[in-house]
Amino acid sequence: MNTNSVPRWILWYVGFLTVLSLSTSLMGYFAPQYIFANLGIDFANAQPISFFYAARNVGILILCLFGLLTRDSKVLLSMLVLRFTVELLDLVATLKLGIGGMNPMIMAATWLIVFLIPEFWAAFTLYKKDFAK
Repeated sequence: MNTNSVPRWILWYVGFLTVLSLSTSLMGYFAPQYIFANLGIDFANAQPISFFYAARNVGILILCLFGLLTRDSKVLLSMLVLRFTVELLDLVATLKLGIGGMNPMIMAATWLIVFLIPEFWAAFTLYKKDFAK
C-alpha cells in the first residue's frame, strides 16, 4: 500500500476522530454524566447503557487506530462510513430527545460542519480515488 495515497487532511481528520473516540470511550466508562447531560439519568442505575456506549466507541477507536497505522484506504473508508452512520443517527436521536441543552439549529449546524460533511467528503474522496476506477 502506498502511504502517500491517503490525503494528509484525511489522516489529520481521522486523528481528530481517534482522539474523540478515546475521550468518549473513557467518559462512557468513568464519567457518563458529562456525555448524557440534561437527561436526568441516575447513572448508578444506568451503568450498562453507558458501558454499551463506551464499548461502541472503543470499537470505533480501534478501527481509527488501525486505519491510521496502516494508512489503508479500505480501512479508513470503512471507518468513515461507520462514523458517518453513527453520527447521523446520533444527531437524529439528540434532536428528537433534546439532549445537549443547545438550540437545535445550532446543534444540527455544528454536527454537520464538524462531523457529517467532513466524514462524507473524506469517505467520498477515498472511494473516488481508490475504488471508482
